[in-house]
Amino acid sequence: MEVNTDAAIQKLLALEEVFLNVLETFRNKRKVLEKIKLRNQLLGASESASDITQTDPLPRENSALARIQKLVEVQLCDLKKKIHAELDQITSSNYNMDLSGLFASNVGSVISSFRAVSPETLHGALGTFTDTGENFQRRSPPSAVCRQ
Repeated sequence: MEVNTDAAIQKLLALEEVFLNVLETFRNKRKVLEKIKLRNQLLGASESASDITQTDPLPRENSALARIQKLVEVQLCDLKKKIHAELDQITSSNYNMDLSGLFASNVGSVISSFRAVSPETLHGALGTFTDTGENFQRRSPPSAVCRQ
């Protein structure tokens, strides 16, 4: 594997390592909990001579699981969006876009035909839309939370 000496890439690799360490810590704690629960189930099964069955989480477990789930669904999702935005900034600062072909195709004449819309005009169009009940198409379907 080739060593990259770019400072930005080195910083990203260091940050990636932080994320991987957090994930590894999560996995290790889950594995420890699995072993503890399995041991407890085996001890309980031998004492009561019943089969090992899946038990419902304890109230303290439920509370902790709910907090972890909220962290993942809300804060981690928000963090993911923010990190993606910052990574996009880094990417765009390194991406050169050649627009000469676009300008050669007289796109300027099309763009110059656009005109600003006043709030009154927009309000009138909205009123017409709501009065006539015309349907419109979404540009993209709504996505699930924290996908991509």
